[in-house]
Amino acid sequence: MAITWHLMKSPESYPKWKRTFGVLDERTVFLPAIIAGNEQAVLLSAGFDGVEVAQEFGHLYVPTEWMAREFPSTAEICAAAEDYARRSGLLKSLSETE
Repeated sequence: MAITWHLMKSPESYPKWKRTFGVLDERTVFLPAIIAGNEQAVLLSAGFDGVEVAQEFGHLYVPTEWMAREFPSTAEICAAAEDYARRSGLLKSLSETE
């Protein structure tokens, strides 16, 4: 698994890990699991579902597509992160992945 890590510039008041997102193969965005609530519960759920989990800055990161589906309260932030990655040229557009 070769994830490239990227840092959002703002808001600067947030810790670095909270502004970091990963991109796997220009197709999958990873966000901190703690966004969904209990990081350990997210890890257990991801493991049960066979979802890849990454670690960076001492925190766990999971794919946004999975997190938005399994933890609907995160859907808006997951979509925003995917959009940010796409606009930044880090994520292929939907038409390019087909």
